[in-house]
Amino acid sequence: MSHNVELYNVLQMARNTLLEELAKYPIESYKLDIIINDESCFRTIIEWKKCIGELIIEEAEYAPYRYISFNILSSVTEEITPIFCWYDSERDSLETIINKIKEGLLVAFEY
Repeated sequence: MSHNVELYNVLQMARNTLLEELAKYPIESYKLDIIINDESCFRTIIEWKKCIGELIIEEAEYAPYRYISFNILSSVTEEITPIFCWYDSERDSLETIINKIKEGLLVAFEY
């Protein structure tokens, strides 16, 4: 599979997982801002009452991840405190990616 096709498949699946999982929660419990949404990049900021998250899906040239960076930080502490951080790697399957997106959202909603 070429990199472009693989990125496209990961991007579609990860974006759909995020949006489907968010739809399970009351719309008032979070704020979603989609910054970029095209065939080569998806970037979004999600704000909850006590934390803020950023999900980036792209082909990263100089980053510690293959395609996905998902970070959630506390917004109620004096210092920047990560409560969830995950980067995908070459070894991660689509199932692993789906599970990590779900895990990050669960951490944020329960924080």
